[in-house]
Amino acid sequence: MGRIVDIDYAALPMRESEPVEPSIDTAHLFFEPSGQDDLIVEVRVDAEAWYLAPGVVGRKRRMCGEGDKSDRAVSWTTFRPAERTKDHMSLSLYEGTLDEKSCKARTLYAWTARATAILPGIVYAFRSASHPMKLDAAVGDPLEAETMEIIAPGAVWFASSSPSELHASEMDAPFTHLEIPVERGRASSVTIDAAIDKLAKFASMSELEAWGELLAGKDAGSSKEPLRTASIRIEIVWGAEDSAPTAVAYVSPLYGKTSEIAEQGAGVIDP
Repeated sequence: MGRIVDIDYAALPMRESEPVEPSIDTAHLFFEPSGQDDLIVEVRVDAEAWYLAPGVVGRKRRMCGEGDKSDRAVSWTTFRPAERTKDHMSLSLYEGTLDEKSCKARTLYAWTARATAILPGIVYAFRSASHPMKLDAAVGDPLEAETMEIIAPGAVWFASSSPSELHASEMDAPFTHLEIPVERGRASSVTIDAAIDKLAKFASMSELEAWGELLAGKDAGSSKEPLRTASIRIEIVWGAEDSAPTAVAYVSPLYGKTSEIAEQGAGVIDP
């Protein structure tokens, strides 16, 4: 039992550039409660990602006070769950540099994105240029090479056909943020397995109920154990002669134990 949903890729919104103040000190967002209890922050340094969320205190790890790099690449994404609807969610995205010794960050690029739901209430997506120096296009014809960015519930397991540095989300995070390369003549895919309790925290109960028995927590009329995990797969194919990519999303229930699924860890799958 599952459901396939066609994605109108060309209609997905592009992120929009925003003016930045290069000297702004944003490092407090990475490591300290900001006083804005509803703000969720994802921070990426190299291939590592960590999060600030209600009830979660940021971790300095080895990024501050010990190193001597003054221009370590860092990016961070923020959103407010209360502003999310079943059809859209708004995000702010930044890239900059981190001074390891002083623990101060310098913002170099900033964007906003109003992501569109490709699986209502569960998975959202927007498009971005492949490099921050490249101007982002308006909604419409895709660039020859760009990225589809996915926002989904926290994963117990995921796998992607993209290079590992493009999917730096960690297991048991409050949400999953994956980047899928989109290029002419290329096929890409990503699979996200999300526990039902994480789905319930990310989406509202009414949004989950709208999916009916598929995400109701059990398979009606079945002797199978209660549903613990849902599997989400997104596939994008851009033929060499096609004007735009073709994309689909597929969601299906999984009945294995969540702990057994999580033990598989992240992986790489064939497109």
